[in-house]
Amino acid sequence: MQDDRIPFQGNPAERVRLIADAGGKLLRVDLRWDEVARSRPTAPTDPADPAYNWAPYDATVAAAATYGIEVLFAVYGTPTWARDPSVRSHPGYQSEFPESSIRPTDAADFGAFGEAAARRYAPLGVKKWEGWNEANIALFLQPQYNRVGNRWSAASPAIYSDLLKAFYAGVKRADPTAVIAGAVTAPAGDRRNESELDNPPRRVTPDDFIAALNAPALRPPMDVVSH
Repeated sequence: MQDDRIPFQGNPAERVRLIADAGGKLLRVDLRWDEVARSRPTAPTDPADPAYNWAPYDATVAAAATYGIEVLFAVYGTPTWARDPSVRSHPGYQSEFPESSIRPTDAADFGAFGEAAARRYAPLGVKKWEGWNEANIALFLQPQYNRVGNRWSAASPAIYSDLLKAFYAGVKRADPTAVIAGAVTAPAGDRRNESELDNPPRRVTPDDFIAALNAPALRPPMDVVSH
């Protein structure tokens, strides 16, 4: 089950209890990099770095343990300090797509955060992770397409490949037994003429996205595929 209001709205313990009462055994929690690391950490793989604020997630993990529910963390959201300044939000949709969807300048920053998160939560029983969320749509990752000559070419698979490679390595350094899901695709996508030059498409279809990820030059490591 997933409750998008956990951990930032209301009492996590009360909301987790409702999930337990409904028979939930696994709680998927959005672990927002941009919320935890609002400023750049000095020691990014160290969960004790003072730039990190884990408190809302600590409360959520504690509540889940109280009610015997396993936690899966879906980790995404680029902090302001990590965003690639060359990327501008999708034309015409600035109010729709959050700036946290802009890719990081350096995927290694995301990997370091993954390591810090796993170092904090693996000892508390968190073993399941998703690298990013719905990376095939602009709502969660930008850019989706780059202009190449007179057409738009899907950019998000290569961007995501770098992110997942870094994240997988970081989490595994902290916890070699962790199970890390990749792809994490949204079910929606755009079937349209990519040569239309007015605006880039907003989404890559999940089958095209996964096929692109499977190219030998990209193919990131993952323990399972999430869709």
